[in-house]
Amino acid sequence: MARQTDVDARPINPLLWPWQDEEHTNLALKPWLISRGFTLSFLAVSWLSIAILGFGSSWNCSESWQNELICSAAIYANNIFTEPQAFIFSWFTGVWFSNGLAHIIFVICGFVIFVQSYERRMGTKNTVFLFFTGTAVASTIVAVGINYGYAGYPSNELFITGMSRNWMGGSVGMFTIIGALSHCSSRPLVLLIPVILFEIWNGQTNISLLTSSAHMVAITYGYAAGYYLQKHMPTPS
Repeated sequence: MARQTDVDARPINPLLWPWQDEEHTNLALKPWLISRGFTLSFLAVSWLSIAILGFGSSWNCSESWQNELICSAAIYANNIFTEPQAFIFSWFTGVWFSNGLAHIIFVICGFVIFVQSYERRMGTKNTVFLFFTGTAVASTIVAVGINYGYAGYPSNELFITGMSRNWMGGSVGMFTIIGALSHCSSRPLVLLIPVILFEIWNGQTNISLLTSSAHMVAITYGYAAGYYLQKHMPTPS
């Protein structure tokens, strides 16, 4: 008797329209809200913080009380050894703020395209877990690299910059989700290669090498953790 092989039912393109399910059927309001709970909550809180406090700053934290408040929530590489509790706390506070219009638009596009697709396919719990653990892992690895780099090369401009600025926003968590979302495709590289090429270009032209490095660490972690979740965790019914 011939052995029956399993057919990979995953689509090549794992992206979904924000208002549809896996069968590309339009959702009613309640199931739509439930299926994208984290995505909608993150976008709502991010925009609310901008409406109330405005944009933050990675450098100038003393211009106003709003800037001081946002900066106190942001991630600082030098806190990992000097104030580890503050560093850990910032994993959960810094992600809600943005340092400019281009920043929040970039994150919004990522959530609307990638994060909501993963949340619908793999559930809110998995999405929240990956988002915050990805932020923790990437920020820790990059922060350790900055601190040891500065200790070894204190006159290097890259490490001086890393020790003197802060980071905020949801882009690192977003890249973690992108890495995990690739496993919702029968051909993970179809999603990964364009995103990685974009980030290489982005890191050379628009953002700092340190920020781009955090994105790369995040997508790598997301790819590994997403593989585990895809194989071992139950997906939502």
